[in-house]
Amino acid sequence: MLQLDIKLDHQQNFTLDLSYTFQSGGITGIFGPSGSGKSTLLNCIAGLEPELNGAVIYNNCYWHNQQQALTKNYLRGLGYVFQQPRLFPHLDCLANLTFSQRWRSSISTGSPDIDEVIHELGLSPLLSLYPNQLSGGQRQKVALGRALLSAESVLLMDEPLSAVDQQSKQQITAWLYQLSQRWPIPWLYVSHEINELYRIARELVVMSSGQIQLAGDLLTLSQQAHQFLSSPADAGALLVGTVVNHDDHYGLTQLDIGPQSLLVERLPFNCGCPVRLQVPARDVSLSLARPEGSSILNILHGTITELTPLSSHSVLVQVTCGEQHILSRITQKSKDQLKLCNGMPVYLQVKSIALLNQTV
Repeated sequence: MLQLDIKLDHQQNFTLDLSYTFQSGGITGIFGPSGSGKSTLLNCIAGLEPELNGAVIYNNCYWHNQQQALTKNYLRGLGYVFQQPRLFPHLDCLANLTFSQRWRSSISTGSPDIDEVIHELGLSPLLSLYPNQLSGGQRQKVALGRALLSAESVLLMDEPLSAVDQQSKQQITAWLYQLSQRWPIPWLYVSHEINELYRIARELVVMSSGQIQLAGDLLTLSQQAHQFLSSPADAGALLVGTVVNHDDHYGLTQLDIGPQSLLVERLPFNCGCPVRLQVPARDVSLSLARPEGSSILNILHGTITELTPLSSHSVLVQVTCGEQHILSRITQKSKDQLKLCNGMPVYLQVKSIALLNQTV
């Protein structure tokens, strides 16, 4: 467990001021606009901000108290992926991966060994190469591997996959999610891509102007995170479903989300497996009557629980379906024509669904 109660006058007109407890096990996603204090927060935990005031406590041990660092940063057992890879240029990739292991006093339960890291990050062809021979994405993978192999207490990841191609990013985040479930240390993962955090995080912390604006369970807060997105087009809902059936003839999988079901492209998971899904708000339309004769397979029934203006021309509608919520982005004209209001029953046509991960 990592407890923070800190304040830092970092730059002119910017103060980091927050209190929060990061639990062990599972990833906490840290989201917010540029300049909100996300990277500064990680540096405070890492002991890289000498002017820090307050307390940084790991498992009841004070790393920092008031204005005094009580534990040297290199003795905190951290794994840190900076925005820039910061590899040692005179060492090949293998030596970079193993360098920090010399400071490691113990191997924590669930942590990966070097063979797993090399395999999952696809580093085998790179081990004899030097940083100047690597692409930006390859350097990031090596930096991530080094952090994973050096961490004992806390993992700090600052945009760790920003330079990695999309296919590799999806594979790596799936592995990191599974790894975080078995490795019970605090994971702090900074990203400016909310969809990346939806894929891997258990908890979400939303920052703005050096303070925490929202914090808690990701599935719960995903309904409110849209107000901090740079573009309303990125708004969407997270759902947890369970695989209940496969239709091999049509290549479809049926998922139960409470009392209702969704059909998605055939998934490689067994029946009973829980999965995490994302439904973009722009791909959900609303109707007062059940649509007939539509090519859209997924039609759900729910009740409007919130209407939030996004602009003078568009509205974000939250619809409760059982215990879960779906967002729909519609025009102000559609809202007025349908006379939508809180408590009104509606039908939802879901045009697209993205699988984020297998939740266990």
